[in-house]
Amino acid sequence: MTLLATDCHRVLRAAPLGLFSLLCACAAVRDGATAAESRYPAVVRLVPGMPLTQPDVVEWRVLVAVRAEGAALPTVTPRVQTQGAEVVSLRPETAALDPARVTAFFLHLRARGKGGAPSITVSLKEAPECSATCKLPLGIDLSALQWESWFEGKDVRSPSVRATPTGEREWKPIRLPKLWEEEGLTWVRTRFVVPAAGKAETLRVRLRAVDDGDVTFVNGHEIGRTMSWDAQRDYPVPPDAVRWGEENELCIAVDNPNAGGGVYRVPLLLTVGDTLPAASVFPEAAMQEESERARPTPLGARLPFRKLVVREGVLRYADGGEVALWGVNYYPQSWTQYGSLKKLGIDHRRSLDEDFADFAQMGLDIIRIHVFDTEISAGDGNLIRNEHLDLLDYLVAQCDKRGICLMLTPMAWWWSPSARPDSFSQNTPKQAMSMWEQSWEAQRNYLRQLLTHKNPYTKRRLVDEPCLVLFEVINEPTYWSYGDVTTGTPGETRLNDELSTRAMEGVRKKWHAFVPDETWQAPHVFAYFRYDLVRRYVNAMIDAMRATGAAQPIAYSSFGMADVDLAQAVADSNCDAITMSAYPGGLRDLTDGENLLSQLGNAPYDSRFAAKARLVYEFDAPGTIRRVGMYPALARHWRNLGVQVACQFQYDARAIANFNPDWAIHYLNLWHTPEKAASFLIGGEVFRRLPRGAEFSTPEDDQLFPPGAVSFQRNAALLCADDCYMQARPTDWQPLPLPKSPRHLVSVGTCPYFEYEGTGVADLRIDDGAAELRLLPDVERRKYGLSGTPEDPLTVLHENEHPFRLRLADWQQARVARKERDQWVRVAGTAGEFVARPGTYRFLRQNSKEIHK
Repeated sequence: MTLLATDCHRVLRAAPLGLFSLLCACAAVRDGATAAESRYPAVVRLVPGMPLTQPDVVEWRVLVAVRAEGAALPTVTPRVQTQGAEVVSLRPETAALDPARVTAFFLHLRARGKGGAPSITVSLKEAPECSATCKLPLGIDLSALQWESWFEGKDVRSPSVRATPTGEREWKPIRLPKLWEEEGLTWVRTRFVVPAAGKAETLRVRLRAVDDGDVTFVNGHEIGRTMSWDAQRDYPVPPDAVRWGEENELCIAVDNPNAGGGVYRVPLLLTVGDTLPAASVFPEAAMQEESERARPTPLGARLPFRKLVVREGVLRYADGGEVALWGVNYYPQSWTQYGSLKKLGIDHRRSLDEDFADFAQMGLDIIRIHVFDTEISAGDGNLIRNEHLDLLDYLVAQCDKRGICLMLTPMAWWWSPSARPDSFSQNTPKQAMSMWEQSWEAQRNYLRQLLTHKNPYTKRRLVDEPCLVLFEVINEPTYWSYGDVTTGTPGETRLNDELSTRAMEGVRKKWHAFVPDETWQAPHVFAYFRYDLVRRYVNAMIDAMRATGAAQPIAYSSFGMADVDLAQAVADSNCDAITMSAYPGGLRDLTDGENLLSQLGNAPYDSRFAAKARLVYEFDAPGTIRRVGMYPALARHWRNLGVQVACQFQYDARAIANFNPDWAIHYLNLWHTPEKAASFLIGGEVFRRLPRGAEFSTPEDDQLFPPGAVSFQRNAALLCADDCYMQARPTDWQPLPLPKSPRHLVSVGTCPYFEYEGTGVADLRIDDGAAELRLLPDVERRKYGLSGTPEDPLTVLHENEHPFRLRLADWQQARVARKERDQWVRVAGTAGEFVARPGTYRFLRQNSKEIHK
């Protein structure tokens, strides 16, 4: 049999605390002594073990984590007492984890015979009152076994699976846990022996997660099936399915309908009896409602620009008031959007000017950019001054000028058509950016140079720009798994084999130096190793940024944090905020026909991040053209989670939005997708008006979260506030009271306050005796799709005329003027009815000052 895991018999969920505070909370303290009474107020956590080596011998290799408070780590020596097992060896880790003042000991235990599982007590010789006791459970660590895989086909799905494969197959070696890219059904299998002595016990197969679904068999007997990418599997094994004392086969059909899939998380266990051991040194997350974390307080004004700070996990203006910023990602300076503009001979700065005028009309709060470092850096991280950097500087200057905040992610890593082959990201797998220490210096050098370079348009260093209020270290970090590193297979890195292998070997060398010998190469020990690397990486990058004088809050991404060690590393790092994302329905074409509102309910969040502010670096309703309900529903969802900054991915430049050439499933532009743009504006108002932590019922349809409301079947999105009314498209649905005297109206088509048959956005703002109306052109949708060409566009704009009839009683007799260049020219009729074409109009009541000719 295989050693499984050990855990304290008493676990206190003392969230929100970091890993090593949790170690304190999990220690069982004897003789009534409390942590505060001890010289070493937090002592021991016991973690999983290793495989059995002989049929009559069970071996445990226990990782003992010891924490002590103080300016420096004192010398501590564990004392081990066992009942039913002998201590084979006890040795310290080669290097203590200094920042957290923690050291680890490798403890090798052995038990002979067929008796029950032994117990173990670990305390400190220097402080015997601090100890932890647990029973060493039995079972098999399935991740330590050899596995094989066979891909059955792209079109095969799990509902059709009724039996395991038979006959000759080309099975290939694989190490689990692992993610793969093949869409369809993949089989994985391994073999194990259960001693006959365990026959009286219940056997269970426990899989932490399978993406997306599984059908699991033991010796050809189906023991369970689940279709959920992140659900834990706990399948009892029928006694008649087991060959006691002989070889058994565990076979899993893994159903991956799209994107990445696999048996991708530990623990992977066969347990003997009902005791479930801890998966690792890192406790599973305790989830926390936002209302339990910090009570909401009033928002502060966004302008003028000023310093942001994080206090008790809440993003605030330094002079008072909470932050709530709604915005977009925007990329005319980089990637294919840059190339699309250039190919058509469009001046990038003119395009930026157009879009920033629209951003001002939309009331945009913030722009987020992940900088394509591959375009502006060399292999050693030196900054390259070129057109991409100059356009970024121009964009920053526009943010300063227009009063729009900027959230900057200095490293995207991603390839670009303009990527420099010698850039550091083009020579380092993304998984190695955090896990290969040799790559860190180039990243630090690049961060220092980017943040301190002087903007020619503002004459300021980038880090000193008033608009630049937030940083995020790197876009969507990824990491190598235990299976990757132990087998030395880099997997999909988007780089050539030589570069990938070089980086992988650097990580493997560090890993082999971490453990005493190869028998300690197990997932729980690897998690401890990776935790240390990633936490130190995050802190190293933050230190490099702070060294430039950066005082802005710095965030780190939650992307790729499926494993608890990664989440704990970020939680215990020095970052001020955590970033997250969501794409309901997935990243695929045309989701208009699916009601995805059910994916956006109230939800708790990982309490490890209670002290971090919450930001959304990317979100969207991808693949939508006609449906308008998702943006307000996303805004409501984000506020429930305590999110304070949310940036849609990504806004299309007006100059090329008619054929949407870049990131096609993300399609948003004020002129060319007017109904979606109006929905996005409603989302912004919902985001700023709902308090952080707000909860509402979330039925499958017709969701109300005043002042917002959305309906899938009616295809409606509304905002009904005392001072504002917005609707994304014409509707007779009125689930909320209409405001009596709104001062801001936005609609596509006729609404309760005016009649207008145009298909572009109509935006009316009222200010005492004057009102201003902006009408955008009609949109003709040439085809229902997400990708076009300049010759075969998706949309065409038309400057059509339509009657406009304002239905606000005290404004119907107002005079009307149209803006022609820099002058206001009188228009026939009154606001109660006149013929309008796209443009900007001003309404003046009789007692208003005449300003037009």
